[in-house]
Amino acid sequence: MNPQTNTNSFFSEGHLLLRQKLQAFMKQEILPHVEDWEQQRRFPLRSILKKLGQQELLGLRYPSQYGGQDQDIFSHIVFAEELGRIPSAGISMAIIIHNDMVAPLVADYGTATQCEELLSPALRGDLVFGHAVSEASAGSDVAAIQATAVRESDYYVLNGVKNFVTNGLDADVYCVLAAMPDRNPLTGMVLLFVPRSLPGIEISEEIGMMGHRTANVASVSFQDVRVPAACRIGNEGGGFLAQLNQFAQEHIISSCRATAMADEMLRLTVQHCRSRVTFGEPLIKNQWIQFKIAELRTDIELSRQCNYVAASIWQEQGDISLLSAMAKLQSSRLVRKVADECLQLFGKDAYLDDHIIGRFYRDSRLFSISTGSDEMMLTKIAKVSKIS
Repeated sequence: MNPQTNTNSFFSEGHLLLRQKLQAFMKQEILPHVEDWEQQRRFPLRSILKKLGQQELLGLRYPSQYGGQDQDIFSHIVFAEELGRIPSAGISMAIIIHNDMVAPLVADYGTATQCEELLSPALRGDLVFGHAVSEASAGSDVAAIQATAVRESDYYVLNGVKNFVTNGLDADVYCVLAAMPDRNPLTGMVLLFVPRSLPGIEISEEIGMMGHRTANVASVSFQDVRVPAACRIGNEGGGFLAQLNQFAQEHIISSCRATAMADEMLRLTVQHCRSRVTFGEPLIKNQWIQFKIAELRTDIELSRQCNYVAASIWQEQGDISLLSAMAKLQSSRLVRKVADECLQLFGKDAYLDDHIIGRFYRDSRLFSISTGSDEMMLTKIAKVSKIS
């Protein structure tokens, strides 16, 4: 991160110390192992979460009574940015899914008992969350999900197949969005926290993907799974709205991660252009390359400041529906653009399968698809802005 963004009004000295602590953690526990984990297409999520929990780095904004640190939204912005710099986006996505996509649903909508039973162990790293919403015919269109939850006395009978379940191979508990019989998105969906140990759950082998190869993604099938009603998070029928509200928050986190990835790619590319000599002088001496880097640097900083403004509105409990979508759209497109430009400046070496920029290039593509595609962000912007 550039020095000027460490001292602006969004961040305190405490945030800077947190960033340094996270950087030290990454240097010791993650970065030395990235190449091996990428080759294995797996990483030890449970072990990493446990170590993060031991250093009190999980759930920074959640209440201390449940293992959080009572910090603010910007502590999670710092967390997302430092994760975004890891040259293996599957690692950062898996951690974010646990800490900033599933855990908030418990913290924001769960009862005190549910927070004690789910959130507390999750923030210690003793319990791993998986997110099970997407289906074969329901990705960005969450309202179209086909998984069903039928209430029978003190249980919900859950049926359906969820695809692209991040942490699907490691999760102890799946956060599942399912439709009730009336199927009305506003009144007929439930969020269920489904223990993996329940009968009727079948987990596929790992899904092979172009990028995010370490995310431990799988398909999960639920066949007549009897889920105790006590495992429902939030009001009966209110699952869709709760999930949409969480998505808006996650769009800001995703945008911070994407922007940090773009910044890290550009940092590495500047280093390369300073050391790579062609036609008798370093690449960085070429004015066109200087201008290209200056343009990308400007775009990254604009994206970063948009993220911070959105986060400040979130911090003040304001309406983030518009700006979070704008931030997600902008950063998702930007990280792809930066990846392409940086790969071009590195040249043929970056096209090799094990090159760090080539990996960033593959990983960057998912941002415009995952947790709300570019098209869905444009739809939301048009709707909230009353364009349509």
